[in-house]
Formats: sequence, structure tokens, C-alpha cells
Amino acid sequence: MYGTPDPARVWIEWGALLSDAGRPRDAAEVLEAGWKLFPDQPLPLYLSGRALLAAGDTKEGEHRVGLSHWVSLGNEKVRGRFLDELVRRGEAAAIRREVALILKACWSRDHFFGNVMNQCARGAALVGDFAVAETCGQRSLLVVMRNPGVYFVDPASYLNVPHDLLVFHTRALLSAGKVGEAMAAARAVLTVTPGHLDFVTGMVPELDRRGKKKDADELFDRAWAAYRTLLADYPDSPSARHALAVLAGHCRRNLDDGLKYAKAAVAADPLAPAYREALAEVHFRRGERDDALKVMRALADESPRSALYRRQLARYRTAGFDSPWPYTAE
Repeated sequence: MYGTPDPARVWIEWGALLSDAGRPRDAAEVLEAGWKLFPDQPLPLYLSGRALLAAGDTKEGEHRVGLSHWVSLGNEKVRGRFLDELVRRGEAAAIRREVALILKACWSRDHFFGNVMNQCARGAALVGDFAVAETCGQRSLLVVMRNPGVYFVDPASYLNVPHDLLVFHTRALLSAGKVGEAMAAARAVLTVTPGHLDFVTGMVPELDRRGKKKDADELFDRAWAAYRTLLADYPDSPSARHALAVLAGHCRRNLDDGLKYAKAAVAADPLAPAYREALAEVHFRRGERDDALKVMRALADESPRSALYRRQLARYRTAGFDSPWPYTAE
């Protein structure tokens, strides 16, 4: 990614193996050694700090975590790779810090800066800072607009990237408490993409939290109807059933139908992780904790490195059935 090498990868994988084996202090030592060999690579230093925190060494752990954000200085390529790794791991506090530094410290005139800004937008959205995500998305699009030799590899991006700006803007309005403006913008989003799962499953719980059930129902019903229409047109589609299950689970609505659709999607493709994630979530929302844990344990056994699955297991064991999806480690 971003045309950068990844020389410390073997040390990162070694450290991960030690952490998985319950040896965080040994992992920290290995990761620090990898960083000393490649001192411009922030990830091994960051992970060594996280390992020390897990081992109980708060002072040195926090020092290394903080220092990791500075070792790449203004190298936007390295920072872009680092941010990508943080997003993959759901490291919320570090994502916020890195996005802020990239916006302040990095040179924006190189063509690959658009990719870095896209990653910043993704990271900011993941931690709920949608105003920053909108700004980053604008800067990414500006790179394409002002450089004749720069273009999107995927033609769909000419629709999706500008549309994402409206999505981020809408979420920022709702975060600011401007419900009426947010709903007007949301209707515009769904006019173009009536089945925008990430958007609807983010907006509906937030509207519910603010006591705006009528508005939440409106957005849910529009997306639900879109996928019901799709399923009517393509009655054998497991992806349409999966989308309905995701809507039901994340929005805590139509859970009986959601369970039916989730089971049908899994039956059509039993190995699809996303389909099984949705099934686990619908079970959990229905109060079926044991069933949710059974599905999630199988997923975690197949992908033991998945930070999301570890967070989901912890949530399914003890959290309330109305608890939010654990996008990040916070």
C-alpha cells in the first residue's frame, strides 16, 4: 500500500504469535527489536507499547505508544500504512491521533496523498468523527480533480467517493444534533443508494438514542423495502437475505424476519464469515446469548487473530443486548 515496503513484518508476526500465546512482555521485546532494526516504521514500536500495557507496564507502554506517532515524521506514505494498520485493528485513540497528525504534518502535493486522505476519512468515520471524515474526503477528491494524470482505478469511485462526502456530512449533522437537516440529507443519500447498509445501520441507532424513533423507522423502512424488492427480483440471492439480516440486527428491528434471513443466507453459503457474523448479531439482539456465542466462537477459532471477533466474544458474554457493535477497541 502507498508504494511502501514493509520490512518489519516478520517481527510484527512474531510478536503477534507471542501475544496470542499469553506472553506480552516477550512480544514487546521482539517488537522493540524489530523497530530498532527499522526505526522509521511506527507499527512495531506501537505494538510493543500495547504489549507492555497488556503486561502491566503502564509507564513504558504509554511512552512507546506516544512515540510511535512521531517516528515517521512527515512521511505520508509511512503514516498512511500505519493508519491502515490501526484501522484494521480498530485502535480508536491511535486512529484519532494519527489522523490529526497527517492533516497537520504531511505534504499534500504528491498524487498518492489522495489514498492517504481516503484512509484518513475511513479512520475518522470509524471513530465517529464525521466532520473530519468529510474534510479528508474532500481533500482526497481534490487530488484527483487538480492532477490530470491521477484517476480512480475503479470507475464506481466516481460515484461512490463524492457520495461518501454526503454520507459523512449527514452523519456530522446528526452528531451535532441537527436532526432535521440530517434527515433531509439522509433522504438525499437514500435516493441515490437506497440500500446503503453502513449508512442506515449507523443512522438508525443514533436516531433511536436521541429519541427520534419516527425518523429512525423511516430510514430503516426505506432500506428494508429496497432489499425486499431486490429479493423479490432475485429470490435465490443470499446477499439480499444477508443485507436484511444486517439491517435487522444492527437496527434492532424485525428480528424474527432477520433471523429467518440470516439462517437462509448461511445455509446458502455456510463458509461466508459475514453471513455468520450477521447471524450471531441477530441471535444476540434477540436475547439468545448462547446461540450468538456458539456462532462467534466458531468464527474466532477460524480467525484467531481477528480483533473484532475477540471484542464480539467479550460483548456477547456479558454486554447488554442493546449494546453497540464494537467497531473499535474503545
